[in-house]
Amino acid sequence: MRTFPMTLCLAALAALIAAGCGERSSSGGSSDDTPTKTPTKADEPPEPSKAEPAAAEKAAGDAAPADESSDGGPVKTADAAADAGPAAPETFEVGGLKLTEFVLAKNVVDRQPVDPTNTFSKSGQSMIWVFLRLENSSNAESELQVTFERVGVEHTGRPIKLRVPASPRYVTFARTGTRYLPGRYQAVIRTPDGQTLGRAEYDLVE
Repeated sequence: MRTFPMTLCLAALAALIAAGCGERSSSGGSSDDTPTKTPTKADEPPEPSKAEPAAAEKAAGDAAPADESSDGGPVKTADAAADAGPAAPETFEVGGLKLTEFVLAKNVVDRQPVDPTNTFSKSGQSMIWVFLRLENSSNAESELQVTFERVGVEHTGRPIKLRVPASPRYVTFARTGTRYLPGRYQAVIRTPDGQTLGRAEYDLVE
């Protein structure tokens, strides 16, 4: 019996077995046979929208500041637009003399003011009257000086002088014409040394 062919058969069988083992070992290493998927832009989570903050900023920019009107101009108040009119009479006490009544009127009849007002018409009446009631606690004779002055203009005319007798109470009055230019004026009552006892504003109109 020949041994050479048997040796060839064994060698060939060993080669086949070795080839089969090599294939099996190269396919191992991972239990997942699914091919790896490369991420795409479509698979990424969307970026947060920037439209909402922009809209909020625009809304905040459109809002008017607290001290402005909705059209961007300053807030207009009724007090700023309204004419305050002539100031109410002011009175002071000087040297025992005190005005207890100070009235501008269209006339004085029986020692009483008639039609008190602080607006006089050049075409409606010819005279402006000042009615004064005062206390004289000094019980000494004195004097009042009355001027009719345009507001904001230095007065240079001569005052009207009214005698005050040595009496605790006294009533007196003075008057002026309406021939002057329209505007705002004031009647001012002073002592002989120039101290102000009272003032009252009035308007002179056409």
